[in-house]
Amino acid sequence: MVFVRLADAIVQGELAPGQSLRDQDLADQLGVSRMPVREALQRLERAGLIEMAASRYTRVAELTPQRVRETMEHAGYLYGSIIRLATKRMTDEQAETALALLGKVAASGTDDEAYHEANRAFNDFMIEVCGNSNFCLRSDLLYSVQWVVRHFPFAEYAMVLRAQHERLAGALVDRDADEAERIVREMYGVDGEHAAFFAGLDQTF
Repeated sequence: MVFVRLADAIVQGELAPGQSLRDQDLADQLGVSRMPVREALQRLERAGLIEMAASRYTRVAELTPQRVRETMEHAGYLYGSIIRLATKRMTDEQAETALALLGKVAASGTDDEAYHEANRAFNDFMIEVCGNSNFCLRSDLLYSVQWVVRHFPFAEYAMVLRAQHERLAGALVDRDADEAERIVREMYGVDGEHAAFFAGLDQTF
């Protein structure tokens, strides 16, 4: 899929922040026509990964403190709601699958590639079992979160995200939807001790 290939290229830094993008060049590189590239670019813009101005430019978005805050806040509220619904609605078999996927996140250790792959698999599964298909329309947000976590200089916070998944596993076992939602919001700095970190980004960026 063209969108996935371009999103992965942005997340992994192959397409750098601020880099200009031309649909014909991308089409040539990917071996496709311009139409799927244009559709992918529109989707990337909605995901916050690129910026477009008609007849002026199409470029990879710049990573700024405001963009980091907005992306993480959006993710906190969105994924908090998804996790809450999934925790309440999933079957015992689905809960076992969710815990197995979280186990892979924990097992990724300091391997960033393995972590992001495992985390995406977990989030995609929770979106699938939450019982509301409208959330599928927002699944592209995870690419923006991965982009922020990979390229913003806060390695310690990335380690916090990994540790929070262990708490989340406990909430899933207990089927505690309130706690699961609270943990996810804390992970993304909406509530809890990490909120101050994002509030002070302008001083640390």
